[in-house]
Amino acid sequence: LYNTSGDFFDFIYANPLLSTTKEQRNLLTTWEQQILWMLKPENVPVAYKLIANTLASFFLAVENAINNAHELTGIKYKASQGWILINKFTKLLFQYGHKNRNVNFYADKLCVTSGYLYKVVTKEMNTSPKNLIDTYITTEIKVLLSTTNLSVKEIAEELHFEDASYMCRFFRRQTSVSLTDFRKND
Repeated sequence: LYNTSGDFFDFIYANPLLSTTKEQRNLLTTWEQQILWMLKPENVPVAYKLIANTLASFFLAVENAINNAHELTGIKYKASQGWILINKFTKLLFQYGHKNRNVNFYADKLCVTSGYLYKVVTKEMNTSPKNLIDTYITTEIKVLLSTTNLSVKEIAEELHFEDASYMCRFFRRQTSVSLTDFRKND
């Protein structure tokens, strides 16, 4: 989902139900059949990667369809100030998350207090900015474990952890699984 825009998520938030054409319904059925095929037991070793790539493509296709509909109908959605701040926070997280996990860093970049950022994110998303940062980092670790042969030490260095053992403790706290077990079962 890294390649989708904040406008897309604003639109989906404001319009959780969308009408589809017959052609779009047929395409959605095809997507569903692909996902079900990926979940078959013989595909288990690569199912996570297949599904992740398929869902990323799916969301990009949906965003494209919505953008085309916007151009045709002139529908516009005005995001609230809270969602605008969250979109900016998310973009900063994608830009700096691998280097910085401090809420104050993002609040400073957004020219707001960490308390205000906490208040807005909690109100709109029912979670804290710190939890979003931790979830992002956990996902980055999972992706690197799943898609590369980097050692745990190399991943820790790439994500700017103090050391590999601290990253191992962080990951276990977030997932209840060790890095080794995750890589083995992925």
